[in-house]
Amino acid sequence: MTKFKILTIFIASILVIFTLNTNVFASTNDFYFESFNADYYLTKNQQNRSTLDVTEQLVAVFPNHNQNHGIERAIPKNYNGHPTHPKVQSITNQNGTSLPYTTYTSKDNLVLRIGDANKYVNGRNEYIIKYNLSDVTNNSATGDEFYWDVNGTDWQQTFLNVTAKLHLNQDVAFNFTGQTTCYSGTEGESANNCTISYTKDNTDDPKTIISATSASPLTAGQNLTIVAGFNKDTFAPYVSPPLTKTQKILIGLAIVIIPLWYIVMPIWLFLRSFFKWKTHGRNS
Repeated sequence: MTKFKILTIFIASILVIFTLNTNVFASTNDFYFESFNADYYLTKNQQNRSTLDVTEQLVAVFPNHNQNHGIERAIPKNYNGHPTHPKVQSITNQNGTSLPYTTYTSKDNLVLRIGDANKYVNGRNEYIIKYNLSDVTNNSATGDEFYWDVNGTDWQQTFLNVTAKLHLNQDVAFNFTGQTTCYSGTEGESANNCTISYTKDNTDDPKTIISATSASPLTAGQNLTIVAGFNKDTFAPYVSPPLTKTQKILIGLAIVIIPLWYIVMPIWLFLRSFFKWKTHGRNS
């Protein structure tokens, strides 16, 4: 066998091995989102505090080879230093079929890991996530505000299109000031590469819809933010729940024990050292 034939066979073998093992080198982040559409229904509870019902529709496009089992979606567990108490209502596909998921906490987020560990997903897949949150508005001396990141900045994928619709029912629509803003880009940027508008129903039962859309695809780490202004005191600020009896007892013990520790401990160390010196340290 000539050297040329040996080299040809060697190169062909390498190409076959590389082709067969392409999937080994592929990253599970190598897919994209065709769209991300969010509907937010903002209202108030009996304590006048804001509540938000959310429906998200994500259309992911995966490679045709077996690489991914699904997606992960992070939901904020905290907003401006207080809890949002996220509650997942349902996770389905476009046909209404429930999808399996597990949860874990990361960076103050409730992360939904959606998919079956024993099955792969290929091509176009749709995920419809419904959940609700509480205390999602800002309060200031000049007015209240809904300021919300739509898709978030933790994604490693590109979103070809991101839209958000904020639905205001009667209890909050009367206090909507008409002030709206949207931002898009990486965290900390204030670019307005997006469009925002609203329609307002002026009947006795007004329903206002504020719509924001990204003007171009959002790449990894980029986010769409929607902002809406309201009259002052439209929403009550977050109030910490009252302490339980057990918590009160523990705090009382801490108030007594911690100062006592700092008083007793130095005295005990001094006396221990003194008696040790008296017993063993004096010259005879």
